Amino acid sequence: MFFLVSGFVIPFSVRGEGLAACRTFLIRRFFRLMPMFWFSIPLGVVTTHWMWHKDFGWDALLANVLLLPNLFDLPFAEGLYWSLQAEVTFYLLIAALLLVQGFARSSVVLSYLGVIAAGKLLEKSGLQAYHFYPVAMLVLEMLKIIFIGWLLQRLFSERRLGKMDWLLLGYLLFQYFVKRPMNAWHFYQHGERWLDHLSVTLAIVVLLLFRGLNIRHALLAYLGKISYSLYLLHPVIMYSALYHVAVTPDSFLRQWPLLWVLAGVLLLTVAASHLTWRFIEWPAQQWGKG
Repeated sequence: MFFLVSGFVIPFSVRGEGLAACRTFLIRRFFRLMPMFWFSIPLGVVTTHWMWHKDFGWDALLANVLLLPNLFDLPFAEGLYWSLQAEVTFYLLIAALLLVQGFARSSVVLSYLGVIAAGKLLEKSGLQAYHFYPVAMLVLEMLKIIFIGWLLQRLFSERRLGKMDWLLLGYLLFQYFVKRPMNAWHFYQHGERWLDHLSVTLAIVVLLLFRGLNIRHALLAYLGKISYSLYLLHPVIMYSALYHVAVTPDSFLRQWPLLWVLAGVLLLTVAASHLTWRFIEWPAQQWGKG
């Protein structure tokens, strides 16, 4: 869902094409993403590594600042950072298309085919032993999901698609609503993992369902506004609570019912996310727009 929604909403932030549009897009995305990301790194180091007596050196810290730790077999400060690698790659791709004034054309199809070609080249390159190989393959797979969201965005916003877009849409419909369900059924019959084969299919259905329902509610809008902070801070608060429940013998949280602990984690995450949005995200976004 995260990657589908990214592909669906990010193109709405594009204005114009050419060098000026490319520069504006990159500046705004940088200030939207990086200040809060950098703020979360030391919090992640403390709550998911040092608190649990796990090693996390200065080399890992620097690699996290650059969002490249797994390329050097170093740990993420927060395990979820891997998803930002695919997101940033998508931003850079859009920037490149804006630069060559190719964003408005059938760029979804070309990008999708480019990702498939890049994956095939990597598979035949003999580089499987290097750390960057699984990272690159994972990013390419996630980009495919982002491009599905992007294609759906074009379908619903522009109300028309080119021939190549329709061919890609037909291919994706066959893959995720015919081939993947058949694979899932095959694995289910043999008692093996089957739900993985339906994950993208279910995500597409949920995205289309919520768009069709067109739900508008102030609470949902608010949660959407602070969602990036929620995304980055929930492991920090969750692992802190887990440490007190699982490791600290005399912690007061051990006396609470689990439902209370979960509710407390949820409320504290929302409260902390509101503060970071107010004092980090929002000012940074305004700075990027200026």
